[in-house]
Amino acid sequence: MIEYSNPKVPDQVNVTKNSSIKDLVLLGLLAIGGLAALVFLIFFIGGVLGRLLPFEVEQWMVNQVDEELLTPATEGRSGALQDIADQLIPHMDFPEGMTVVVRYDPDPLVNAFATVGGQIIIMGGLIDRMESENELAMVIAHEMAHIKNRDVAAGLGGGILLALTYSIIFGDSSAGNLFGNAGSLMQLSFSRDAERQADLDAFNAVTSLYGHANGSVDLLEILRDTGAELPEGWADKVELLQTHPHVENRIDALEAEAKSREVSLTGPLTPLPSVFDREPPEGRAKLKSRE
Repeated sequence: MIEYSNPKVPDQVNVTKNSSIKDLVLLGLLAIGGLAALVFLIFFIGGVLGRLLPFEVEQWMVNQVDEELLTPATEGRSGALQDIADQLIPHMDFPEGMTVVVRYDPDPLVNAFATVGGQIIIMGGLIDRMESENELAMVIAHEMAHIKNRDVAAGLGGGILLALTYSIIFGDSSAGNLFGNAGSLMQLSFSRDAERQADLDAFNAVTSLYGHANGSVDLLEILRDTGAELPEGWADKVELLQTHPHVENRIDALEAEAKSREVSLTGPLTPLPSVFDREPPEGRAKLKSRE
């Protein structure tokens, strides 16, 4: 005769010993890490493809919008900015056929930027805080370096590929917004690397043009004093959220470059072009020198 018996099942045999909250957090971290890796890969590929885009194609794109955008100004404030850029070009090893068009924007924002087709915009709020052409040349050379290094094209390519992926996978969903925000943070990271190189390229160009680097560091001090990128209290703490490296780090890097190359940070400052004549910036002595 065969006898059967029911074994005693231990209590909570189907209950995991691991915390469900811990598992959920781990799963969330893995998802975020996967998303970050995907965004990095997409933006990197887009950036590589963007840098391969011929500069003439950038110009063609701009001309489809407005042919006047790539016509250099010869008079007024835009003309004065263009003249400085033209003086800098021989000192920046620009590829043949690559040109820049610099325009003045009276906006009070303390900013300047390079965009598609070799365009550079210098805003009035930034110039209003300058006191020498040397400082102005540094900011123009910085934006010219972005164009020469194809940073604009890389950002354009990465952004387009991210946007395309966004639309294919997420459409208008809230998940798509998360994907887009992750892409923005990745672009900030790439931008910081580009900014460091542009600082060095501009520093070398300005030094070659004027024979010294006085005014180069002063420009960065303007940016530091205005705290233009982040609200007060954040700019000194959170470099991750800035499109530029921490200003103090940028100043240290240029001073180290000057020391290694035995470049003088003192020297006569050239006045701003007369078309920008105005009262000296508040709190700054007119045409100060580091001597």
